[in-house]
Amino acid sequence: MADLHEPVEALIWDELALAAAIEEHLDALVISTTEARRNAADIIADLPTASTSEVVTSLRGYILAEALDQVLTATVREPGIPVLESVLMEVDSEAVTFVATDRYRLVVRTIAAASDLDEPRSFILNGDDLRDVAATVRRDPVVHLVASVGGIEFTEPVESAGCPAAPSAKYSPTIG
Repeated sequence: MADLHEPVEALIWDELALAAAIEEHLDALVISTTEARRNAADIIADLPTASTSEVVTSLRGYILAEALDQVLTATVREPGIPVLESVLMEVDSEAVTFVATDRYRLVVRTIAAASDLDEPRSFILNGDDLRDVAATVRRDPVVHLVASVGGIEFTEPVESAGCPAAPSAKYSPTIG
């Protein structure tokens, strides 16, 4: 190889050495691409299917609405900071916790609720959507929280006396 102190000679490669370096680089790319495809296939195989959904817990409608009303007082519409108009909802095996802040107040409301979850699940929920949910579920005797790959849904368990079920609201989940 050429000496770096001689710039012209350092830039002139032997044609065979250059061809060998390019082939070596291409071989390395093929190997890393194959490994990446294998890793991606493993990750995809571990993901739940889109049709998988589970009732993570059930709550009384008026209790859920009361909790939402309480934490929504700490949400604020701030341009450039959309998380301030959102509510964090965490569901674990013993409780559902709602958290919101407007940078000056932090409101936390925990509702005791049994769940069969092995690991806690977290969701970031839009405050305006939750206001609609609170108004809808306030009169429901029971509301199921149904989690899926696409998010969380608040649903009424069954239609009662021929009345249609309350509309549900879907949200995107956070990672974690």
